[in-house]
Amino acid sequence: MDDIQVDVQAIGRMAEVPTILEVICKTTGMGFSAVARVTDIR
Repeated sequence: MDDIQVDVQAIGRMAEVPTILEVICKTTGMGFSAVARVTDIR
């Protein structure tokens, strides 16, 4: 399994992530929020 998949699975196991994303949407008025994986290359 590559690093990206490991990171995606780790985020998926965090119970608080959906709540955080919902709060971001409600606070900003935006209809979409997401988790991004950013590296020095990508």
